[in-house]
Amino acid sequence: MRPPLLLALALLLVSAAPAAAKQPPLWRVYNDSLKGAKYIDMTHTITPSIPVWSGFGPSTFSPTVNPATGQPYTYAKDGFEATRYLLQTDQLGT
Repeated sequence: MRPPLLLALALLLVSAAPAAAKQPPLWRVYNDSLKGAKYIDMTHTITPSIPVWSGFGPSTFSPTVNPATGQPYTYAKDGFEATRYLLQTDQLGT
């Protein structure tokens, strides 16, 4: 065979390789095992009632207070409102 014909044959064989062989290994794992899996969202919205281990205690939410006046910020007086979050831990929910 002549070199150009060999080159053409090699290019044809490489381009005919299955797409899965070109995927990174983790994508193959996803396609082979996880693509059809059932996913369950176990996240929780951060609220005062979010589940935490009892040893941490509950989180508290309250209006942010202006340190100069001791009063909560309001739209009427300040043009905005803000919330203060006191999280007893960073391990919230699941």
